[in-house]
Amino acid sequence: EQYLNRPDLILAVPLHASRCWRRGYNQSDLLARPLARWLGCPYRPAALRRVRKTALQQRLSAGARKRNLQRAFVCTVSVAGRHIALVDDVVTTGSTVAEIAALLRRQGAASVQIWCVCRTL
Repeated sequence: EQYLNRPDLILAVPLHASRCWRRGYNQSDLLARPLARWLGCPYRPAALRRVRKTALQQRLSAGARKRNLQRAFVCTVSVAGRHIALVDDVVTTGSTVAEIAALLRRQGAASVQIWCVCRTL
């Protein structure tokens, strides 16, 4: 049997600042906050930033989604050796969470789990 590691840190998929301002909230952040509280895990809402405004993913093909997200995110906290839970509301092709997970692994994360409410096919 293989068990999932309890996360050392919970992170939410970020929106670009202008998109978050227009919408008024980040739905992934709204999911991550109570999860962190219920699990007693640290949550760092500002640890991931979307530094490049990207086209809306829902209108792009799977290949275009991946290209659209390259170098769009930065992580501003140390994740080296930590087990990370990355929270997103909806995962469609997985391009967004894959890009962020790759960033976290490059920065030394021990593991990255993707937690989402909905997985579309």
